[in-house]
Amino acid sequence: MGDPFVHETRTGIPSHALWTQLGGHFRHVESSSGGVVWALGQDGTCWIHTGFHGGGFFKGVFGGSSHGIHPLSDEGHVNLYENQRWNPVAGFSARGLPTDRPSWSDITGLHAYNKENMSLPNRNWNWVSEWLVDYHPPDGADREGWQYATDYPSRFHTYKGSFDYVRRKRWQRKCRYTSTGPWFQFGLTKLLDISMQVDHSGRPDEPLLLWAIAANGSILRRVGVTVIKPQGESWEAVLGEHAFQSLSIGVDGRVWAITSLGAPALRHRVTLSNPDGVAWLLMDRPEGNPTLRQISAGDIQVWAVDSQDRLYRRKDIVSILPEGTSWELIDEHVLHVSVGKHDQVWAVLDLKNNEPKVKERGSICIRRGITASCPGGTGWEFVIGGGWSFVCNRGHDIPY
Repeated sequence: MGDPFVHETRTGIPSHALWTQLGGHFRHVESSSGGVVWALGQDGTCWIHTGFHGGGFFKGVFGGSSHGIHPLSDEGHVNLYENQRWNPVAGFSARGLPTDRPSWSDITGLHAYNKENMSLPNRNWNWVSEWLVDYHPPDGADREGWQYATDYPSRFHTYKGSFDYVRRKRWQRKCRYTSTGPWFQFGLTKLLDISMQVDHSGRPDEPLLLWAIAANGSILRRVGVTVIKPQGESWEAVLGEHAFQSLSIGVDGRVWAITSLGAPALRHRVTLSNPDGVAWLLMDRPEGNPTLRQISAGDIQVWAVDSQDRLYRRKDIVSILPEGTSWELIDEHVLHVSVGKHDQVWAVLDLKNNEPKVKERGSICIRRGITASCPGGTGWEFVIGGGWSFVCNRGHDIPY
């Protein structure tokens, strides 16, 4: 549900390393080699790590000291789906086939719920609204909130076609999380994504590049961020005609991004003296024109995930051709990817039949076998699982 963990390396084998839980609840955490760490709540609120441990259920564990520990909160939505099937006598109704989804379920249809028995994860959560129809779910809905499809495995859309025999309606209820943790809330600007310079020297007074995507899809950059002043001084808009959903700052000031329509883009030559860089260069999508949703950049490795959880790598990136040439499909069933300073690739994987150690959705793995002759690597090494939704190795200065 968004609890943050820190991986502190103790050996050369990540699966033998130490994971430390921190108080907090976030959907995105971004770190730098200098120790600056920002996080985004489910509601887009910015939080900055104080450098301490504790909070949450660790109350009283660290000698009773509350130094660097602050109250924190987050807001999110719980989704519940109302499912119906069409029949020629009654039209759409809750009565389905024996193999159908329950009339009320989660998004997978594997678990039956209703408005009365849907519970929250733990006592840190409380309901703050009633159940309401979501009229703007992914892929849209009609005026009553219904989405239609031929059958449940199919993709849903906003209108009833001649061969659409099932429909669903998404209900939402808002909930709020309250706890404590080594974080302080920063500003009122709601953000979709953040990225920090991956090749920062770590010197306390050296400016650190930090870019973000505002809730409306516009690009912002934070002025004055350093190790000793991680919150920086002010936001500046990076002008452009596109809206974005994901971005990542690679080596040498190359900023990669995904537009709100799922197309990749590059803005290079971002420096301290030219903080906005050069205009966006829109690039081709992978073969089949999939919709990309997330991107992460290191030095010559740029990896992206599409809306169907397929993982791609940008080919042939060199100094004289920083945008590369094309996309290579690497794998499927990938939920999130993170590329570090030394082009080390970590990912969160879904269940995979060809990876015997990956037995749970949300397992963290490292891409192994990445070489000059095999830049896409040879396979995954299991680190820890499951239940994870996000991983960041961009503050990891060790080349694995």
